[in-house]
Amino acid sequence: MSTQVFWPNDLLTAYKIKNKNFLVLGTHFKKVSYVVFNILEYSAKDYAEHGLGTHNNFLELKINNHDISIIGYFGEQPPDGKELLKFELSGNQIISYGSLIVIYQPPVPQKMQFISKDPISISISARDSTNLESDPKFTELLKGHVSPREPSPQEQSLEMAIEMMNECWNIRNSLVKRYPDIQKSWEYSSIRNMYLTKLSQYQSHFTNHFNRCVAIPLTKIILYTYITIRHFSLTIIKILNKKVSDDLPSLIELSATAQQIDLRLQQFCHFPIQFIRTMRGSHESLSLQIEQFSEYIRLYNTLWLIINDVTIGVAIGAFLIENQQMISSAFEEYIVSKILFSDLNNISIWLMNSPGGVKLNNELSAFLSDLFRWIILFWKLSLIDPISPFFKHIVYILGISSTFGATLSIAIFSDFLSVITFHIYCFYCGSARIFNWQLNILLSLFHLFCGQKRNILRNRIDSNDYELDQILLGTLLFTVLVFLLPTVLAFYLTFAITELTIMLVTGIMELVMSLLNHFPIFILLLRLKDCKRIPGGLKFITENDYIKLKTEPLTIVQMFIPFTNVLKKLKKSYISTNTLKNIVTGHPIHVQRNKLYKLLYSALPLSPISTSNLLKEVKNIA
Repeated sequence: MSTQVFWPNDLLTAYKIKNKNFLVLGTHFKKVSYVVFNILEYSAKDYAEHGLGTHNNFLELKINNHDISIIGYFGEQPPDGKELLKFELSGNQIISYGSLIVIYQPPVPQKMQFISKDPISISISARDSTNLESDPKFTELLKGHVSPREPSPQEQSLEMAIEMMNECWNIRNSLVKRYPDIQKSWEYSSIRNMYLTKLSQYQSHFTNHFNRCVAIPLTKIILYTYITIRHFSLTIIKILNKKVSDDLPSLIELSATAQQIDLRLQQFCHFPIQFIRTMRGSHESLSLQIEQFSEYIRLYNTLWLIINDVTIGVAIGAFLIENQQMISSAFEEYIVSKILFSDLNNISIWLMNSPGGVKLNNELSAFLSDLFRWIILFWKLSLIDPISPFFKHIVYILGISSTFGATLSIAIFSDFLSVITFHIYCFYCGSARIFNWQLNILLSLFHLFCGQKRNILRNRIDSNDYELDQILLGTLLFTVLVFLLPTVLAFYLTFAITELTIMLVTGIMELVMSLLNHFPIFILLLRLKDCKRIPGGLKFITENDYIKLKTEPLTIVQMFIPFTNVLKKLKKSYISTNTLKNIVTGHPIHVQRNKLYKLLYSALPLSPISTSNLLKEVKNIA
């Protein structure tokens, strides 16, 4: 059975190894997989002075908590080294008979680089509702179609090998302290310069004192002030999410503004937790640091988005305030007076007078047209006329709110649009209800003609015998409803199309809000700057006669998974057979905005951490 040897790519300089004796330092996993950290030139005298001992046929060095072994050698075989791997040079290539050399690039923890076979999580996994492993039904179905296969020893040891490859940089630093003459080809050339090394030491010494005396105390003061404000923010969040009763929706389910405020307050409450975790990353073990790298990315992605949101909002606000008179006049003239009043009034009159040459029932069409026109007039007199003098002030409020972010002004305008088009929503719901009732009655009468009835208890169609007078009455009602159906259908389709258009406009605005709130801009910048910080998996390639372990960055599709889920929900809500069925049967279409938008809360916990737990976290800051 061949073994795997993971060799650092910065130790491939063959000219430094020829005609010399070197020990290969690393770790092993049951003699199946080896991870190389560094090489150490040695002689018999050095071997004795370094205090190398034998343990389980391996020569081990105890450095800190790392179990570092001498796993191989170049040149002469060291004492008690029969079980060690022998490495040789074949041309410029390092070989070891019976072993497969795999090249890897040691990640730098200080730069938040790491190797991972799984994609880095840019969202909190607790929100991932698409994981099939959490559903035992799918798991059992998969087990029945997939033959079990035991993983090979190499596959079993890969996870441990990846963990040690991530520790490589820290282990090398420990080796340098114990063996100053160890191979340092992995270090940057600038570090070899004595003066720059001294400067680096002084800088590190100053930074440590500054952090201990100034930065950490100041940070605690800021955080305690932050916590006080955060306590009031949690109260507002509870109010926004509070339901008076189970039948009534909460504020965030009704208002885009309330939802935007809820999002910003939740981000505000989560900032201290993210900040504490990123601070602790440098003091904990590397395995814990890696868990915090994704938290670091989420924190700075949110900060980038807020800065961009405020920047765009300031520009929009300046435009709105500067042109508030023109914007308010145009909105009142074209949107309110023309589209929402005059055009709707003309459409109601058009439906009353044989629309498109189709002859409708005069009495019913006149009744529905007069009803809708009366509602339009009532809407204008009771809502539009009182607030029309304040349109200029509303535009000014939108401009001021834009200084807190473009998303807030978009949310306020979306709610304002929903309020001033509420009469259209009433038309749509009313006509849909009438159309649905008429269809259900026609279906029941059709069952009557067929000698059937619907069994509500068993949810099925049963046979039934009807009297002659029942059939005659049903025939009369069926005839009347059939002749009235085109009139109801004309009004229903008109207002259904109008309401769907308004829903599309508000949906586009909320999609823009989603982009401004959750666009992965920081992750895209990291992918351009240093893709090793956002691993998306591993890939083995052949390069220069070696097999190379390459870290694949996150793909664009993986970065936009939350938006993909939102688009799927939008498609299901607007463009699906279920939506078409609702339109045909007269059931109102309701987009559950809170469930749709909550998909983009993936960077936040399900509920904010309590203030008491946050205080404990602050006290534990070193």
